[in-house]
Amino acid sequence: MDVLYLGYYIAIAFLIILGIFGVAVSLREYRKHDEPFKTLARVLCESFLLFGFGTALGVTLSVFYSRKLWVVMAASATFGYLMLAAAVLDILRKLKARKRVSKRLPAPHAILIESQEDAFTLIRALYRYARVPLMVITRVPPEEWTAKTGVLPDEYIWLSRVEHESSVSPTDLHVILQRIEGFLMQNPGGVVYVDGVEYLLFYNDFKGLAKFLISAKDMAVLHGGHIVLLITPGALKKVELSILRKEFEKVDIGLVLREVLGPALFETLPSELKVKENAGAKGSEEGSGTGKKKTEKAEPLRREEKAGYRG
Repeated sequence: MDVLYLGYYIAIAFLIILGIFGVAVSLREYRKHDEPFKTLARVLCESFLLFGFGTALGVTLSVFYSRKLWVVMAASATFGYLMLAAAVLDILRKLKARKRVSKRLPAPHAILIESQEDAFTLIRALYRYARVPLMVITRVPPEEWTAKTGVLPDEYIWLSRVEHESSVSPTDLHVILQRIEGFLMQNPGGVVYVDGVEYLLFYNDFKGLAKFLISAKDMAVLHGGHIVLLITPGALKKVELSILRKEFEKVDIGLVLREVLGPALFETLPSELKVKENAGAKGSEEGSGTGKKKTEKAEPLRREEKAGYRG
């Protein structure tokens, strides 16, 4: 009988030591890594707590208090395993998502667009053809955005003070920055689209807004991503717009699409869209008085057009 109890003592001690060791290692790894591996380390710590201490508690109650609590041991071990397995599968899914971007976009990390039409054209093309991970930060509600653009982003922030699963208050710029950083860390090369600047200025002064946008740009540079900022004419004062133009660069949407999609796929796009490729050259001619001013409109990309190129 004494030998039997000795075996129980050894088993309990082993489980407790295993739990302590696992928790210590997990916490050390948690401090060393960034997301998504930080989450994996946290789940691993919780698994060791369940498996080590939970199972040891079940053994103790069953042996020394004559309680048939083998269910506690089985549940602790099972839940610990399932939590760890789910975390590993989630990490693998996120790592696979990272591979969607085979090359960096041939565009600046900080892009300024002053036409909603151009912005939507670029976002649709990146989503439907280039399959770039996309985060959208906008004043438009999620359902309305999807209906208007046909784009379902990987992550969505609705700038609003109402209670909604996708909403973030316009006063919580630090929360939005944290979301941007987390998205770019998990999706290197991803694109963050931002509009609603006028709405943000209702709740923040321009200095605070500029700091927020420049910080987002720095995060994009650090993680190889891109910030696409839409500012429609009249949204900012001239001096405010000039400040942002020093940090965010205007691009030729047509040239970017040609580089991203390749000449063959680019030629399948609507002709109205391809005209944008020469917009920069025409603009310089107009500035010298030799060009003729034109206004081009790009028809929305249609999902059915050359759908076979996706994937």
